[in-house]
Amino acid sequence: MHSIHIYTASPEHLKNATAPRSAERAIEITASLIDLARIENKIPNNIPRQKICFDEWNVWDPVRAPGWLGAEEKYTLSDALAVAVWLNVFIRQAKYIGMATIAQSVNVISPLMTTKNGLLKQPTWWPLLLFSKHMRGQTIGVNVQCGEYEGQTKPEWIRGTIETPWLDVSASINDEGIVSLVVVNIHETKSFATKLEGVSGKVDVFTVAGPSIDAVNTEEKEEVGIAESSWDGQGLYEFPQASMTMLRVPRRARAQDEEDGQGEEEKGGDGHKAPRPATGPVGNRHEEGGGRTDGILGDMEIGRTGLSSINRTRPTRGGLHGQWQVQALALAHALEAQPACLAMDVETAKQQAPAVASPLEDKPTHDAPEAGRSTLKMLFRKALVSGRVEERGVEPIALEERNSTRYFNCFTIWFSINFNILPITFGLIGPKYNGLSFRDSVLIIVFVILFVTLAPAYMATLGPKTGMRQMIQARFSFGPYLVAIPVVLNLATLTGFCIIMFVVGGQCISAVTDGALTPTLGIVLISLLALTISFCGYKILHFYETYAFIPALVAIVIATGTGGSKLHERVEVPTATAPQVLNYCMIIASYMIPWACIASDLTTYFSPSARGASFRVFAYSYLGLILPAILLMSLGAAIGSAIPNVPAWSAAYDETLVGGVLAAMLEPAGGFGKFVVVILAFTLLGNVAGTMYAVTLNFQTVAPVFSRVPRYIYAIVVTAIMIPVAIKAADDFFLSLENFVAVIAYWSAAFIGIVLVEHFVFRKANHKAYNHDEWNDASRLPSGLAAIGAGFLSFGLIIPCMDQAWYTGPIAKTTGDLGFEVAFVLSSLLYLPLRYAEKRVLQR
Repeated sequence: MHSIHIYTASPEHLKNATAPRSAERAIEITASLIDLARIENKIPNNIPRQKICFDEWNVWDPVRAPGWLGAEEKYTLSDALAVAVWLNVFIRQAKYIGMATIAQSVNVISPLMTTKNGLLKQPTWWPLLLFSKHMRGQTIGVNVQCGEYEGQTKPEWIRGTIETPWLDVSASINDEGIVSLVVVNIHETKSFATKLEGVSGKVDVFTVAGPSIDAVNTEEKEEVGIAESSWDGQGLYEFPQASMTMLRVPRRARAQDEEDGQGEEEKGGDGHKAPRPATGPVGNRHEEGGGRTDGILGDMEIGRTGLSSINRTRPTRGGLHGQWQVQALALAHALEAQPACLAMDVETAKQQAPAVASPLEDKPTHDAPEAGRSTLKMLFRKALVSGRVEERGVEPIALEERNSTRYFNCFTIWFSINFNILPITFGLIGPKYNGLSFRDSVLIIVFVILFVTLAPAYMATLGPKTGMRQMIQARFSFGPYLVAIPVVLNLATLTGFCIIMFVVGGQCISAVTDGALTPTLGIVLISLLALTISFCGYKILHFYETYAFIPALVAIVIATGTGGSKLHERVEVPTATAPQVLNYCMIIASYMIPWACIASDLTTYFSPSARGASFRVFAYSYLGLILPAILLMSLGAAIGSAIPNVPAWSAAYDETLVGGVLAAMLEPAGGFGKFVVVILAFTLLGNVAGTMYAVTLNFQTVAPVFSRVPRYIYAIVVTAIMIPVAIKAADDFFLSLENFVAVIAYWSAAFIGIVLVEHFVFRKANHKAYNHDEWNDASRLPSGLAAIGAGFLSFGLIIPCMDQAWYTGPIAKTTGDLGFEVAFVLSSLLYLPLRYAEKRVLQR
């Protein structure tokens, strides 16, 4: 045999848990060298291939160990998971390994420690026990499709030569036909859910876990142990964070598949030749099966002298046989993965608290369906499994999952979100409430939109580059806790816009029924339809937004064509003053600037590596934002200028505001005109759905505990809150709108100034500076004091520059509203020295 011995360890959990992957590369390299020697020396086939003897292995860090000369380890749950990964390595590489001997058996760096009262079972004991008892027979090739740990490793070269998936997996099948699947989830905070195909009947479950990653076992308390449970094989199975799970699938749970394959020796149940296990390293790729596992781990028994390891060698058999091969290859393919091998697709992830497992505690850790669940629940669960409902929260999206190259979708989603009657409402404000002419209103609309939209379009490009939602990126300037302040302000902004759209949509529906249907019922209808779309998540949202603008475009063209003959009957107004112009600039900016606070939320799944990716995302986002906003606000300005001179429009406006005017414009079309008004009301769904999607993501960003609640739950709760608020706001709509937009531009402009300074000055516009390992680590993120300080201090000058119905500052009395301009410039300037000071003191 060829001898290898390696020890791994690190005080940092993820480095510790991924370190055994270096041993896997060592085995593969050694096996290749053995093959090379056989080739060069022309070794005949009848001479058995030389095996590898892993004569020493374990988790051992002489520096951290407190015992004699650093030789006595007090193992943690992290070490237990590392040992489980070690054992998975040996199972996966069974065809090359003749034996693997852990050092030591008792005491020193052992899973068992002698005490005055007997044996203390350290956390590393439990994976060894489960593998020794159950991982027998033949190995099965596995294919794992999930995200990877992308941080530093020990040794540093690991990720350059082999994958480091969050789930480390191995599988075997014994002579009785029992399949054992071991899944080690090294993620500290995230559980992964998947569907295991081909499993029906009772499955035995063994879970090694603990209350924290640093949990240890003492004589007084055993925090890490095995929780035994069972699963009926139905629905999604959830692998808890920071745990090792062993699933034992007996022959009876696969009885139908065995029956279908009877009589077939080297063929599958359909009569075709069964495929061989695929080859290649594990971790988002295939792994070869076929090695015999018994001789590697041997038998582990607790006897009078403690632990004895009896190693027995048996000849290695070829791949799996007959119908067992076919079944094993298809056993665990999940969600959308192809059944090409034993596979797990774990793209769906849920963050939950770990299940605390004590020895022999009967505590299931899976997500088994309840007996007799309702049809509605079953349909919902099917939607989850098929991906129609997005459960994913705010955690960063791994690079391999950012693979969409349909960049034109950036245009369609922004165009659909903005192509509705809400911009018409904002355009109407210029002549109707600010006393501006149509010409002045349009000039302000065009120039303000062209300038301020640069910010959201650029922010959209950071989604594909970082894989992070907008407010998660903000943690790199505002910190993990103080970021809650801009998040709450953003929530208020987003929900406020939703409420405005509920009111406008409700008014349209009420107007078309001549008051038979009150605005209240219209508000409820619009809100529930929007909830349905936003509930489904990113994929359905993008699909909906791709086509939603088409009926909106047709309806608005019809409305303009039908009532366009009266648009020239505009009211003559005096030349605009500076305060009038600046106040309306603030209104338009309040509509456009807040998109920057959610821009990345809608672009995180796009590939950053395609040619011209950043420019295409920027260009499509910019055009998708400015075109509908300029066109529809200009139309709103034209309508607002004509309302006083068209009696029918004026009366309808007094009755149901914007909805009434649109209904009056379409009055000549009769019943068809009313139908078009309903379509116009439903054009708001694209905007509301996209906004509500961002609302649910922002809720998960407020605090770490909020991320444990699925996104769609927030969608339901927020809708229930917004409906009564919208009903109340409808009583005095434009006063509510004016009070709402007053604050939006101020805080969002200050926020954008701060995050852009952080990005360009302190992170050198380098997307790699947004490390996925840091997004939820308070010890590595800024404190946020500089960002919050700059934002609050800037309001010392913003307030005197405000011109609102409820307050006019001393500067604004002369100039008009300069609040959002001052907010952007002053917050940026203040953040520079404060951030330099923060970095100097905290070194982060």
